[in-house]
Amino acid sequence: MKQKHSLLTLVGIFSASMLSAQVTFSEIQFFPTGVNNEGIVVGHKDQNTSQYLWDPVAQEMTEIGGISAGNNVGGVAQFSDDGKRIASTMPSNEIAVSSAWEKNVMNDYDLTFNGIYQPASEMYAIGSSTNGQTGAILRSMNKGKTWRVFATSSQENGGTPFTGGFEAMGWLNWAQGLVGGHNGAIYTVKSNGTCAVFDPHPEGNTKEVKTYWSIDFIPQAGGNAALYGAIGLEYKDGGYAVWVTNDSGDTFQEATGVAGCPVHISHFADAFYMVTRNGHIQTSTDNGLTWKDLYTEGMTLHRIKFIDEDNGMALGLKYVYVTTDGGKNWTKTEPGPIVDWNDLCYVDNTVTIVGSKGSVYETTDMGKNWKKIVVEEGDETGLYAAIASDTEINISGAHGTFYRQGKVNNVSGYAAGIYDVEADEWTPLESLGYLSGETASSAYSISGDGKVTVGNVYAYKKYNDASAIHSHAAAWNESGIIDLGSKFDDINRNTMAYKTSYDGSVVVGWQDMFGPWFASVWRKNETGGYDQSLMFKDPNKTEDDFDFSYVTDDVNGTHMPWKEELTDNLLGYCNAVSSDGKWIGGTGSGNWYATGSPWIWSKETGVIILDETESLDGTVSDMNNDATVVVGWAGGGTSPWIWTKEKGFENLNTYVTETLKYDLGEYYLCSVYDMSPNGRYIAGWCMKGMGKYGYVIDLKSGVGIESAALDQCKAAVYPNPVSTELHIDFPFDNIDTQVRLLDLQGRVVKEMRTSSINNVMNLSDVNSGFYILDVAAEGVHKTFKIEVAH
Repeated sequence: MKQKHSLLTLVGIFSASMLSAQVTFSEIQFFPTGVNNEGIVVGHKDQNTSQYLWDPVAQEMTEIGGISAGNNVGGVAQFSDDGKRIASTMPSNEIAVSSAWEKNVMNDYDLTFNGIYQPASEMYAIGSSTNGQTGAILRSMNKGKTWRVFATSSQENGGTPFTGGFEAMGWLNWAQGLVGGHNGAIYTVKSNGTCAVFDPHPEGNTKEVKTYWSIDFIPQAGGNAALYGAIGLEYKDGGYAVWVTNDSGDTFQEATGVAGCPVHISHFADAFYMVTRNGHIQTSTDNGLTWKDLYTEGMTLHRIKFIDEDNGMALGLKYVYVTTDGGKNWTKTEPGPIVDWNDLCYVDNTVTIVGSKGSVYETTDMGKNWKKIVVEEGDETGLYAAIASDTEINISGAHGTFYRQGKVNNVSGYAAGIYDVEADEWTPLESLGYLSGETASSAYSISGDGKVTVGNVYAYKKYNDASAIHSHAAAWNESGIIDLGSKFDDINRNTMAYKTSYDGSVVVGWQDMFGPWFASVWRKNETGGYDQSLMFKDPNKTEDDFDFSYVTDDVNGTHMPWKEELTDNLLGYCNAVSSDGKWIGGTGSGNWYATGSPWIWSKETGVIILDETESLDGTVSDMNNDATVVVGWAGGGTSPWIWTKEKGFENLNTYVTETLKYDLGEYYLCSVYDMSPNGRYIAGWCMKGMGKYGYVIDLKSGVGIESAALDQCKAAVYPNPVSTELHIDFPFDNIDTQVRLLDLQGRVVKEMRTSSINNVMNLSDVNSGFYILDVAAEGVHKTFKIEVAH
């Protein structure tokens, strides 16, 4: 569904007039990222803010929506060649997410993960080995999509290593909790990653604890530390107890009435509930001090949870025990298989239970009817913990196994999108159903014809315990999304698409292998997909000359020689491509890439290093169609430069003052980000004192009629080969220009006279073959060889 941006319509508010000065600065903080053939700029005022259109002539800023990069949101706003469409990342509440079960095996932690907890936005999972001697705490910052180690038994915490596996966790508040388990081990844990040994023994109690089985706190309103908590434990001498606190864990005392070893304690409102190893269901209504029986079964129970004050369930071997009257009466239900039911979770009207042999069942009527859920066909891994929300369910079990399923079809977040300037309307683009944080995809550029958007999309593939969600380069066209993939997908290496040619047939960006971003090009094939290739400094080198198995075999990067071989040969990431797709520009760095300075490449010329000294780390940001003018930045992006075929490499500040003869005054140009398709305008940001402003430079302003005619004849002509529409972009709109298409015998096939900047010659009725395009202005001529290929 399209998003309407309810602002003043933009149709006609920008004039096509040229800038009256060679350099124009914004009056407020602004960061341009794109400029069109009329010198209109798109950009943003700060990170994670709306995109704006800036008319430098009128000094008008118009908010158009979308969102700029920052805080895990990526993307860049850029124009199509006619200025009617803008690609950018945008907020969307209609991001389609996957509802398929995702399996994530933590191979480095072959433990049984028996608990998942969510004190705030992050999740924690605790695990133990079968013998209880080792354990781990994992944390997920993205609702269970990926897990990373938070603490392990071998990790020093507070000067003392953990001494056993974990069975219980409870949180006093969102930032601090307790975790306990075997060998009498119990610790405080904080969300900042610190842990410390903790001793909850009541005063005068010197009994040694064998295992802490359950920990639960009743939270207070307002996020303050919980006052009341209960710890269920087993002594080394075979006894058991519940220790309770009414002062946020400062002191504990032993409860009375406990009927058996407390396997699990939970709460609803102000009441605690407990199940014991010998089959008692008990409750405490005085903050855990005294316990009384609600039901006795006589066999081990594993979990108890209440959905509300009336409805609750307790789980055991084969049976689930259900109450609908607050625990006064219990009904024994049998979901199906004879398994140990280990945990339950609930959301809305659905209760999900998990157990041994990979068993998962659901009920929507409190156990009257059960439905089997197939998570993974044939997988009988024991399942021990489950947690659910409105948006997802997470399950964990033996051998470091985790499962996750999205529970909604659409979520809110950020996605690549297209803004229609004339309609003042945003349309989000399709994603693959996975998010990193809140971002599903990002847009970085749009083809000149406005039909192909490129950027990145988040994909899912498991390769180790570090990450499963990663970035893939992506292209969007009228048929939807095309996942451009990664050459090293098996080891979860990212890719990104930054720019595309006029018709979307050539996409450039980067491929990650072991940290550096190497030049990657995707070329459209006959099936409508894209073929990926890496780029080498030596034109005689191909991917067949290198053993990339080192990359996939050595994911930790301990084998160094192959790194040097690749960094000596592979070019740095691509950030620019000409409209016709024949020229590509990218990054140089003496530390990581085959060139020490920015470069451009074409099939005819090979690599051209722009700074011949190869001492300037930096990248190409854009170029005109024949790559006779190239712009970019050095280092971290605070030193802009311009390269021309006639004069070579110069700092942009020097070029403006010495070549364009424009006095920058107190301004210092810091970055150059984009060039208009006709090669006339460049835009970026600058500083005046401590202020940061946008600028746009008219490279052609103030030239004489002779120079203007020469520049006019150096038109941007694309695509080439061409099928139907040949685009001819001029830098000036006030010069009478004649364009003729000639066959190889010199006969005129098509012709037009124009004084417009953007022009299209329709060649759908012209036979396939080679032709000459003659452009003439004020007596100056230039010819282009054109191939028509239907």
